[in-house]
Amino acid sequence: MKNVDFRAMFRRARPHGEGEARALSGMKGHLCALLITLVIFAVHFYVSLFAIHPQDSKSAFLLLGYVVLFTLLDWLFVRQLTRLHKILGTIAAAGFVAVFVLQLWSAPLFQASAYHDQLEITQTDQFSENFAEVDMSSVPVIDYDVARQLGDKKMGEVTALGSQYEVSDDYTLCSVNGTLYRVSPLEYRDVIKWIQNRGEGVPGYIRVNVSDPSDVELVMLDEGMRYVESACLNDDLQRHVRLRYPTEMMTDYSFEIDDAGNPYYVVSTYRPEVGVYGGNDATGIILVDPISGACTKYDEDEVPQWVDRIQPSQFALEQLDNWGRYVNGFFNTLFGQRDMLTNTEGHNYISIDGEMYVYTGVTSIGADHSIVGFALINLKDEKATFYKVNGADEASAMSSAEGEVQEKGYEATFPILLNVGGHPTYFVSLKDQEGLVKQYAFVSLENYSLVGIGDTVSDAQRSYLLRLNENGETQGDSEEIMQEASGALSAIESAVSEGTTHYYFTIEGSEQLFIAPLSLSSELVMSEVGDTVHVRFVDTGDPTVIVDDFDNETMHYDDPAQQEE
Repeated sequence: MKNVDFRAMFRRARPHGEGEARALSGMKGHLCALLITLVIFAVHFYVSLFAIHPQDSKSAFLLLGYVVLFTLLDWLFVRQLTRLHKILGTIAAAGFVAVFVLQLWSAPLFQASAYHDQLEITQTDQFSENFAEVDMSSVPVIDYDVARQLGDKKMGEVTALGSQYEVSDDYTLCSVNGTLYRVSPLEYRDVIKWIQNRGEGVPGYIRVNVSDPSDVELVMLDEGMRYVESACLNDDLQRHVRLRYPTEMMTDYSFEIDDAGNPYYVVSTYRPEVGVYGGNDATGIILVDPISGACTKYDEDEVPQWVDRIQPSQFALEQLDNWGRYVNGFFNTLFGQRDMLTNTEGHNYISIDGEMYVYTGVTSIGADHSIVGFALINLKDEKATFYKVNGADEASAMSSAEGEVQEKGYEATFPILLNVGGHPTYFVSLKDQEGLVKQYAFVSLENYSLVGIGDTVSDAQRSYLLRLNENGETQGDSEEIMQEASGALSAIESAVSEGTTHYYFTIEGSEQLFIAPLSLSSELVMSEVGDTVHVRFVDTGDPTVIVDDFDNETMHYDDPAQQEE
């Protein structure tokens, strides 16, 4: 038997074993780098709740950043620059450049025409024919600030709840069975309160009737809301929705109630429409039941009828501004600015036939406190109408209303746009320094010097219509606002209010109750049931009417011409 050199065999086999060890070490390095990257990504996602979608530019940059992070960690573990590192580095660099270029390509510099055309707008100069008149009994007289004040006051009445919960600042405007409300959920005061009460959840929400300051209610639910914005960990509303829809682009978490008073959060889903990253537009909603946590995704044409909005107002107003800004391309915005329009500062909401609209004035670039028209955008189907009406902007209307009562120091709320007698009209509430609504005002959009002030909406409307009539603004196609009625008195009574005697009477053949101050006619004192009378009044559509002229036709004391006969 030949002698075998085992030491030589060992020396020959040794390099192969070292290669296997290095390969094993490289695989462990890859796995460690991948595991650490995934853990950091998961924690970041759980905390930041970003959308994992390539059309979200921030998300795209983040994902590319995690490719870079994995590459660096892998290099540290493997201790050498490999082909994988070069490939991943190239992909990351190319990705950053691509996202930057696509962002630039999506900018107005290259896509001005697309930005201008994104919102389809119908233009009209026929205001009275296309803008429906609103029932004055449903006109919102309470704005966001007053609603907050009323809600806090109602919450303060329940001491036991006040120590654990507070009212959210949401106060979303929504239509419930034809009535407009501002609704806002209760929220946990802090993390400790969430820990103490998370088993029962948030017990209710505040509901404020914007047409009636006395109708404020704390609605208590049979079962508390678990998923709200002030909750923590998986009970946090946004985290709850994001974990179910990690790739969905979402915005505008809005609290609403359905026609039965059940609470929901309406979350808008969206996609960029211009280029790759520009011109965000809603694609539907995710409806969240804060009690059970159930989430249901709806496309635009599937949304339940009671939901008031799909399109966030910020998207609608931005698209409107782009429509006016890029009317003649991008470079026109820098130099000539020919035919450019822009939104006025501020906006408001109005409900027409149960549909929620956002509106704002539209003015020429450089214009001073005047508008060339206003736009109305349906927040559900995004139908938009631009009404060509020259007049004062909202700020001027507010100043004009405040000027009528300047000795009282009242502050005007942001206007609501109405059709009053065929005229575009701003309506504002006038608040005292405590934030309480004291009076109301109607201001003509076309001539903001025409203002009607009153202690009630009806009184303000009547005063405004009289001003229109005195200035000849009711001529033409608009209906005659001064009405007359004649007939026998069927009832008449007097009463003293704030030191002034008023007479209340009805006329046979009329269903209205007429009111006249004694100073209007001395014949009121001696008028009796059965006397034939003739009255003139402003028809506001209300069953109770204040008359502007009274004549008892069986007497002639107030008519010198008849006395001479």
